[in-house]
Amino acid sequence: MSAQKSVALKKNLKIKQLINNVMELDELKDYWKLENEKLKERIQLNESLIKKGYLKKNVSEVDLLIKTSILGRNLALVYALISFIFTIILIKQIEFSIPCFLGGLAMLWSFKDHLVITRPKYFELPIVELQKALHKFRIHTSSRSIYDLLIVFVWFVTIIPAWINIRHNTSVYQNKEFGTTYFLSLMGITLLLIIPFRYIYKSFENKLKTAENSLNEILAFEKA
Repeated sequence: MSAQKSVALKKNLKIKQLINNVMELDELKDYWKLENEKLKERIQLNESLIKKGYLKKNVSEVDLLIKTSILGRNLALVYALISFIFTIILIKQIEFSIPCFLGGLAMLWSFKDHLVITRPKYFELPIVELQKALHKFRIHTSSRSIYDLLIVFVWFVTIIPAWINIRHNTSVYQNKEFGTTYFLSLMGITLLLIIPFRYIYKSFENKLKTAENSLNEILAFEKA
């Protein structure tokens, strides 16, 4: 009997040891699972910090370009209102009122056309979506550069004679002195518009391409 009890005790001891080993193994698995989750969180945090670091290099510059474009768009509405006010003031003088009205319509069209420009949520959008947003902005800006230049020029062509008529009560079409001043002003405005416009839009293009290339680097990092 004592031998049987001894065997039974040994079996029970082995069973307890097995149970303890299984419990320890489960605890070990839980521990490694917890450590693995913490490691993933640290990796995600590091990736997020790296992503933000890359973005911060370009966001300030890109955001300035977008805010400048939005400012230009809103000024177009202001210029349109000025033209329409001049149109009302000079309503009986069609040689001034009609050009002013057309200049106002051109500015109004420019304002409406640039309503597509919005500031993206740089740090919230996925990289691919941010790439699309910047690419769309770059294409829009590049494709509208000539139109923007022409609209601004047309606005000056229409607004200067009206302003001279209101301010000096004379017509650039009849007064030789003011007519010459008007012509020279347009020549100066043309030079002042063409040179800065070419530089500004070229600068826009280059800076946006640089930002897109940086986003490509981030995208490659995320896929690695």
